[in-house]
Amino acid sequence: MPVGIVLQVVQSLVVLVFAPLYVGVLAKAEAVIASKRGPSILQPYRDLAKLLRKGETVSDQASYVYQAAPFVVFSCYLTVSVIVPVITSNPLPLAFLADLIGGAFVLTLASFVTALAALDTASPTGGVTALSDALEALLAAPHENRLAGVILCSDGIENGGKNPETIARLYHRKGIPIHTATFGTTNETQDIALENIQLKRAVPNEAPSRIGVTLRSPGYAGRIVPLLIRQGNEVLAQTQVNLTGGSQRVELDFTPHEKGFVVYEASVPFQPGEWRAGNNRRLF
Repeated sequence: MPVGIVLQVVQSLVVLVFAPLYVGVLAKAEAVIASKRGPSILQPYRDLAKLLRKGETVSDQASYVYQAAPFVVFSCYLTVSVIVPVITSNPLPLAFLADLIGGAFVLTLASFVTALAALDTASPTGGVTALSDALEALLAAPHENRLAGVILCSDGIENGGKNPETIARLYHRKGIPIHTATFGTTNETQDIALENIQLKRAVPNEAPSRIGVTLRSPGYAGRIVPLLIRQGNEVLAQTQVNLTGGSQRVELDFTPHEKGFVVYEASVPFQPGEWRAGNNRRLF
């Protein structure tokens, strides 16, 4: 077997095996710099093992885009390990497929597909606008020519990342103008969205357990709606919630009746005038 092919296979295996270790070392170093203990450098391996043991939960609003996204993203990262030498200074057999710009494009494609999959699920947080993250990624990406400017299209309602003004000042110092184009409305649409659910990882069978549900209800301040906890068609617990029109946390108790891995659903019935029905429920 040619030496080049052996190097190609070995490098891909090395990248796959040691990538979590690299993440763990970085996290440990950041913690040490901040005078903290930090997690073990092997923690990413434990996280991967835990995630691989979990079952699959797919939103009923998701399409083939969400199903295909993990394979596309994994292929993008694996492609970079095929064309960029890591364990050798010799060119790899497939290095001719792309240069540094091509590798950056493949990584950008992975980020784009990840964002597209988040939007495809119709999750209440999947479409959150992380303006600063997008601007930072654009500034960090290699370019043959200097950026002449950026056209930013957004509704500007909320941001999922850091304050975009910070990265905007960095663009200003580099002399790169940002032109904004606004879309939509400055007012949030009427909608009830279940944003987060908090529960102990392991719940004893037949033991009352407390669950915390965070929901948001713009346009429905003062309305009373039921919050239901279901297992299949069986309602395990419910409570009446007086909506505040903003973000609020509701706690209620329910008792699981089955052992092993069980999927439950928290939901609020669809209300007249709501913008979207898919985010009225959340699996956990």
